[in-house]
Amino acid sequence: MRLGRPLLDDFVYITLSRHIDGLWALIAQDSLGTYFFRPLVMLVWWLTVGAFGTEPSLHYAFNVAVHVANGLLAYGLLRAYRIAFAPAAAAALLFIVHPAAFSASAWLSDRFDLFATAFGLCMLIALERHLQAPRRKTFVFVVLSALATVWSKEIGFAMLAVGAIAVAWRGEAQMATIRERWTLLGALAACGLFAIALRQIVLRDAPEGMFFGQGVAATLAVGIARWMQGLPGFLVVFQGNEVGVAAWCAALAALLALPLLPAVRAALAGSVPARTCGLGLAMMTMAAAAQAPVAKVIPLIPYTLERFDFAALAASRFYYVPMAGFALFAAAILEATLRAPLPRHLRMALAVLLVAALTGLAASSRSIGRDWARYTQDRSDVFVRAAVRAVLPLGVEPGCHLFLLETPPAARHFRDVADTAVKAMLPPGHAAISCFIQGEHAPWNHLVDTRRLAGDEHQPMQVIRLGGAAFEPLRVSNLTHYYLAIPGGDAAIDNARALFFAYRAGEFHDVTAEIRSRQRAVRFYDDRPLH
Repeated sequence: MRLGRPLLDDFVYITLSRHIDGLWALIAQDSLGTYFFRPLVMLVWWLTVGAFGTEPSLHYAFNVAVHVANGLLAYGLLRAYRIAFAPAAAAALLFIVHPAAFSASAWLSDRFDLFATAFGLCMLIALERHLQAPRRKTFVFVVLSALATVWSKEIGFAMLAVGAIAVAWRGEAQMATIRERWTLLGALAACGLFAIALRQIVLRDAPEGMFFGQGVAATLAVGIARWMQGLPGFLVVFQGNEVGVAAWCAALAALLALPLLPAVRAALAGSVPARTCGLGLAMMTMAAAAQAPVAKVIPLIPYTLERFDFAALAASRFYYVPMAGFALFAAAILEATLRAPLPRHLRMALAVLLVAALTGLAASSRSIGRDWARYTQDRSDVFVRAAVRAVLPLGVEPGCHLFLLETPPAARHFRDVADTAVKAMLPPGHAAISCFIQGEHAPWNHLVDTRRLAGDEHQPMQVIRLGGAAFEPLRVSNLTHYYLAIPGGDAAIDNARALFFAYRAGEFHDVTAEIRSRQRAVRFYDDRPLH
């Protein structure tokens, strides 16, 4: 992990944080032009980029530290639910070392899931403490953490729903009155409605249409079905040490089979295990519903034993909060097992199997971290570094167009975000921050310092259209997001502000004269949706 490098979306967050003049614009408006409003973690990005710069090892260490903290919070929540030390600790450790949860922390861009989970777990702990002994300070903490989780990522709305279920489902030793419970439910509802209203005010409509074009009901049905279909693969995680995977499969089968024992089933019906089990399942279900719009359109491809797959690591974020819910579910079964009058040798066998499974899961996560680091280096970092070496010494004018051509197929992740990938690594104030950078394929967006631009320098590239309407540039302080397509014909080649570079033997070489004279052919591909 310490050798990992930024990839894809990581670059836009770094570019925004390094080159923006006004922090307020980063957190108080739509700063990405997409379908989410996550101001709290955008602030975290600004703070960490300010502290760590572009040193990836520190950013990765920060992500992993937040992930481990979430495991500790899961333990704290289980103890608040009166789960015994041993099952609570085992379940928290399961969450920390499980490859699906670890994978979400391995991609820097999944920082949103980490913080939404952290604040959501804090909210649930505070809720339980308040239900047991109502105090003003715990109520205030519930409200603040509720707002924090929904402003970290939309998955936070699922955490609010779980909180409402926790309030309605009375637990042991709770002193809160009916009125105090209704007050908590009202506070959670108010936080959710306020966050939704603010989100509607801030965001543009076009991106939403990409996910809800079939209507809300159909979106939820298809998205939840796809999420459920992928759940077994992400829960098992066939990746890394084969012996470890086998140990986890055996432990998982044993865990799910325990409620079939009459003694365990009877203990599971007790108030503490039943409530914890129910809230864990609710967390998984609510998370599936909250993520249904995106799960409907993004493939959820689990790991396999054959090879490391970036698509599997990227999709693991859809199972991060659910893995916390599964930890609650597993802890409830283990708690019931401890309470049940089972033979000592059966308990010892289960303990040995769990230790073997946790060791295997940790080995698989380590393998994924190692493969991920190599993947980010080979598929992105080598091309980013070469591009920065070519662009850094250039004395360009604002509004220039830089084309980085002829990269191999392995550079797909670089081409997708060429503009922000280069600018993330350029020093603040560099002239190329005010230029448009791309390959033969237009990147998803350009992020340009427009303080010295007249406004039409993006031409001859064209603003894309979504749903029949132009997807207009988005101003964020001194920076502007452009969503552009490269035109066909000779318009881009004959652009006097354009410079062309070709990738060869690990470096980008200036081939502007060859391109302009037509001695070197170039073909542009428009991957953006034009209508």
